[in-house]
Amino acid sequence: ELYDFTIKVAFYFLNVVTLHVMTEKLEFSKRLKESMSKAGYQPRAVVLEREFNSRYWGPPVTAQGLRRWLLGEVIPSQDKLVVLAEWLKVEPNFLRYGTGAGDKIA
Repeated sequence: ELYDFTIKVAFYFLNVVTLHVMTEKLEFSKRLKESMSKAGYQPRAVVLEREFNSRYWGPPVTAQGLRRWLLGEVIPSQDKLVVLAEWLKVEPNFLRYGTGAGDKIA
């Protein structure tokens, strides 16, 4: 019985963590789309591909990869978040965590 209880508790916490991560990704996606719209850009993968890759110093990110950001499937790495934030004139922490209330960068 203790084993069954332990398994149930482990699955419960796994589900809670999974739900939290999924929610976090969707919230990032929402903030990215809102920030793009406020900056005058359509929140579309082709627009994101053109604008992001023209500013990013690393290897280009494919439209498919960028679409995953917009769909809330993936949160980009910190270096990419900084580029997004500079382009959209918001704080990186706002994009990533929702903190900073979308404050503009001076």
